[in-house]
Amino acid sequence: MLEVTRRIEREQGSVYRVNGREVRARDVQLLFADASTGAHSPALVRQGQIGELIAAKPQQRRALLEEAAGISGLHSRRHEAELRLRAAEQNLERVDDIIAQVEQQLDALKRQARLAVRYKALSGDIRRAEATLFHLRWIAARFAEKDAEAAQARAVRELADAQHVELEGAEGAVPRRQGAGAAARRRRPRQAPPCSG
Repeated sequence: MLEVTRRIEREQGSVYRVNGREVRARDVQLLFADASTGAHSPALVRQGQIGELIAAKPQQRRALLEEAAGISGLHSRRHEAELRLRAAEQNLERVDDIIAQVEQQLDALKRQARLAVRYKALSGDIRRAEATLFHLRWIAARFAEKDAEAAQARAVRELADAQHVELEGAEGAVPRRQGAGAAARRRRPRQAPPCSG
């Protein structure tokens, strides 16, 4: 025995139960399709239906025969499977799009990584070159400082020597002047005293 119940609740919709167990509405539809029962079941024949069946188009007759054979549930399952398959295909297409986007981003990131490595190498080379340049400038400044100190020492010596020579010359000039004055006096002829008269 099969017991199917439906309870309608406000703002929640319908709840279906088969033999006391809660099921989906789709499960109930499949159950009736598999059992070939329900409103359109071939087990219930109404008046005039046989005449309609004889006059029906081949597609309608086929549908009625499939329902009588109990395979109409297979069509609904097939339709569900096709819907799921289409959804899966759409998901795969989306995944392919996402993979393509991620690959583009990966290529861009690889490019950026290569640039970062190159930048790091170049900045290291620049730092080493700057350090070498500053060291060479420091060495040149040290040599210039030593040359300046040597030049200053030479200038101080030359100035000291010049002052020494000048002092020696000044000390020797005083006695010579005194001696030259005496010699000039000696060389002068004595003048006769002035004559009176």
